[in-house]
Amino acid sequence: MRRTFSPLYRFTKSFALACISFFGKFILNPIFNVVGLAGLCIKFLFCCTFYIFRIAIGLLLKLPGTEKLIEDITFNAPSIETNPEQYASILSEWTFLFLNQSSNLISHFPDPLPPAATHIKLSFYPGFLQGGAWFQVRLTLPVTEVADVFELATQTSIYFYDGGDIFTAVNSQNDGLPGTSFYTADENQADNFTIHNYFPTDYRIFVFDSQFNKHSSTSGWSRGIVVSKQRNEVIYYAEIIK
Repeated sequence: MRRTFSPLYRFTKSFALACISFFGKFILNPIFNVVGLAGLCIKFLFCCTFYIFRIAIGLLLKLPGTEKLIEDITFNAPSIETNPEQYASILSEWTFLFLNQSSNLISHFPDPLPPAATHIKLSFYPGFLQGGAWFQVRLTLPVTEVADVFELATQTSIYFYDGGDIFTAVNSQNDGLPGTSFYTADENQADNFTIHNYFPTDYRIFVFDSQFNKHSSTSGWSRGIVVSKQRNEVIYYAEIIK
């Protein structure tokens, strides 16, 4: 089970990340854009120096969260959180970190979780440096509730595909949109060599909203729901692609 962190740690981490993002976007980026390649090298060295300093201080003072920071830097996939009490704090953290997004990517997430939900699994990754981010919550629901979610998603989604990962439809269809990958997969379903785990074909990935142009950019976002009527599962997801 994933280690849990206090609300104070989550808030402190979110605030620090927001400050770093603001400083980089509005102060460093304009400077680096002027000096070109040299600026990119300086930016990379700045980021590396900051995280090395943070880890060194964390190990020296035994600060909470230092091990998690090391996991992020070494690009290990985040562990799956199974404590539903963490759900509300993760919702708040996502909202705080990504206020500047053009779409509220978690507006379709249930708040609170459905009372009948069982086997709850969460996967949250706030991104690292220029990398992407995601939030995914996987629920098992009664048959009737799953059927209702499936019907509503069928009516409101702008695109869907069966099985695969975040870029399956993008790579196979001219008008394909990105969805999500199976970050909340069980151990026997997970691919140990990549964080882009594939959904089996009984999972239908519904895309509610997306902004992505594979011909001009590799960045964008996607939000939606994944439903498996065969397993009585519903997965809510939000993706920021970079």
